[in-house]
Amino acid sequence: MRSMTAFARASKTLPNGGLIWEIKSVNHRFLEVFVRMPEEVRHVEMMVRERLREKLSRGKVEATLKLQLLPTTDSALLDTDRLAQIAKLVAQIQNTVPGTQNLDPMTILAWPGIMQNSAGDGEALELAIIATCDEAIDALNTAREREGGALAEIMRQRAEAALKLVDNLQRMAPEIIRRHIDNLRARVRDLAGELDEGRWSQEVVLLAQRADVTEELDRLSTHLKEIFSILKKDEPVGRRLDFLMQELNREANTLGAKACTMDITQVSLALKVLIEQMREQIQNLE
Repeated sequence: MRSMTAFARASKTLPNGGLIWEIKSVNHRFLEVFVRMPEEVRHVEMMVRERLREKLSRGKVEATLKLQLLPTTDSALLDTDRLAQIAKLVAQIQNTVPGTQNLDPMTILAWPGIMQNSAGDGEALELAIIATCDEAIDALNTAREREGGALAEIMRQRAEAALKLVDNLQRMAPEIIRRHIDNLRARVRDLAGELDEGRWSQEVVLLAQRADVTEELDRLSTHLKEIFSILKKDEPVGRRLDFLMQELNREANTLGAKACTMDITQVSLALKVLIEQMREQIQNLE
């Protein structure tokens, strides 16, 4: 199980410089990928996107490539047309604004498009970019799994606490309902005196049906146990867990609506707190 929130960095040293991939991800309903890379290697972007989509399923992902290459006579060619355009623009600026400093040639070489890699070096650079991207994605997934493990443990603790509340209430429910009916019987006698036992027996059946929370407790128990099963899966589980939280919250609300005593009301409130705590954690799960 993975979190959707993580950061990873991978770098590679090249004969004429180096490159750095930085990838960060945050929670998102679907997979949304943003890639930032220098124009001279923009043709590699589709391969990078394919790699990200193959290894990630959810999250807002931003991948940034930093390329730092020093040109050499053997590995790069100067784009003289672009250089001429830059020189013409610089001359116009210097004529218009006297005293403008001359540009450092090394600064000009760093401008996008000035240097063009030869075919052989371009292929080697492309392979290095993809391989380093794979390293960064693997590191990102390692971080996401580490964070996901921590979130899973929090989820497990909350689910265990909720299941304990449900189990205790299941054992206590018959006695709670019996006490509730006895209390009502005593109050009615105080108000009306003698009871019509036949009529009272009919009312007891109706009261017991209205106060019966067996089905709600059974469904709560089933859903909570399903959480433990889902947490063991080695696949994206965020959406499935989110659906379970909706079902759990619905049952907890019904339990509170049918509560005939403060004991059941308190359990309903405690369950809703635990469900909300789990739901908050699930927002970060892949």
